Amino acid sequence: MSEFLKIYEVGPRDGLQNEAVHLSADQKLHLIDGLVDSGLRHIEATSFVHPKAVPQLADADEVMAEVTARYTDRPVEFVGLVFNERGYDRALAGGCRSMAFGAAVSETFSLRNTHNTPRQALDTARALIDRAQRDGVRTRFYVMTAWVCPFEGIVSPHKTLAVVQEIADWGVDEIAIADTVGHADPLSVGRLIDLIARRIERDRLAVHLHDTQALG
Repeated sequence: MSEFLKIYEVGPRDGLQNEAVHLSADQKLHLIDGLVDSGLRHIEATSFVHPKAVPQLADADEVMAEVTARYTDRPVEFVGLVFNERGYDRALAGGCRSMAFGAAVSETFSLRNTHNTPRQALDTARALIDRAQRDGVRTRFYVMTAWVCPFEGIVSPHKTLAVVQEIADWGVDEIAIADTVGHADPLSVGRLIDLIARRIERDRLAVHLHDTQALG
């Protein structure tokens, strides 16, 4: 097991996608420049979703193409979030060599967020990951609503574990266990990560957390 922590900065994607004020591509690039200059080496730069769904990231193609061209002399990994073939094509065209995919454990959240069941989302992701592996693209997977669903409440740890195990078997490089709405408490987080770490290598594990409820 590695004796260091890897920090993934997701602000340019996860932070900006919820902002009422839309930043220009130049403003986003200025933000990313500052993150790189601060020493961060893993940055989720954008998401390749339909502009009507997330207008804040409508310039994903421009942002990704610029950052991948701008930092060829620095060891910085720029990640693009992808949910379908069209997004994959756009990311690849922009020079993206690290892609994140995702699916929710909760059926209700999945249907409301992507209009797909968790099974459908996993099947789509599997096809994209197979393609990424053939293309030599590094893969990251978000297991969303791993602890709590805003509609269904507490998610069974064993249900989450089953999803994680399936994804691990695909050979995904990194699996991020996500507290999507920030309702998980520290004890629950620790218990689930311990459970998962007994089944897959810790070096492949990541966590994505929000502290929306001041739970620590």
